[in-house]
Amino acid sequence: MLKNFMASLLCISLFLLTACHTAPPSSPMSNSGQNDLPLQAESQALDSFDSIKIDVLAADISVIPGEEWSVSYHLSDKEPLTRFGVEQGTLYIETTFDPHERFQHRDWFITVTVPAGTSLEDVELDTISGNVEIRGFSCDSASLSSTSGTVEAQDIRAEDLKMHSTSEKITVGKAICDDFEAETVSSDVYAEGEFGEMDISTVSGDTEVIGSVSSEGALESVSGDITLSISHDASIQANSRGTILLNGTKSDSLSTSSSGVLITIKSVSGDLAIQTTP
Repeated sequence: MLKNFMASLLCISLFLLTACHTAPPSSPMSNSGQNDLPLQAESQALDSFDSIKIDVLAADISVIPGEEWSVSYHLSDKEPLTRFGVEQGTLYIETTFDPHERFQHRDWFITVTVPAGTSLEDVELDTISGNVEIRGFSCDSASLSSTSGTVEAQDIRAEDLKMHSTSEKITVGKAICDDFEAETVSSDVYAEGEFGEMDISTVSGDTEVIGSVSSEGALESVSGDITLSISHDASIQANSRGTILLNGTKSDSLSTSSSGVLITIKSVSGDLAIQTTP
């Protein structure tokens, strides 16, 4: 799994160096169809929508509860909007930029508010150098990705939650997810909540999971430490050249059998600490 993950990251990096985020000429525009969309808006009311797709380069992205369907944003003048508005039930916000242009992330942001208690279908948020945050709603699926920013989901109920960050922390709190996946290279992963199936992979980052896993779990790292604290019994298979602890007892390798779900924990050189509370 880690080999496939690293290969995918290499391909993504090569793509970003050549034509990252370059929008084709036929990309839809806003409802006005004009090319001179404003680079900032303090607060703009929106029609209601079922899904969100945001794809930008250098802005923080937040989707949070609010009083109404709205968006506020401030973007770099080097990253103009190419698509903006609600189309057939989906909110699109997309930008383009010159891949040869150099500029750093500053205070650029996109904040979308949805009414409290909203249930969305698909949420897809992608930025290169910004942070990503979702909070306080439910959805069928959510895909959150940043290369050099933090990725966070708080108080979220989702059937399918996927999170990716190359060099900054991934955080999940008060989550209820049927299927949870997290991938990172050099950053940490912290996940707290009720999970069905769980799949977490890091290269050098540490992983900490607190809560429950009701279906199946796989936690993997090359050199990162892994800590698992679950509120139920489970069949545990753990392997590492580092220290392995199960409920405080040290072991060279670990394989337990119970009526609970199977959770595999692997690290080449990181320490593993497992705590179960039947």
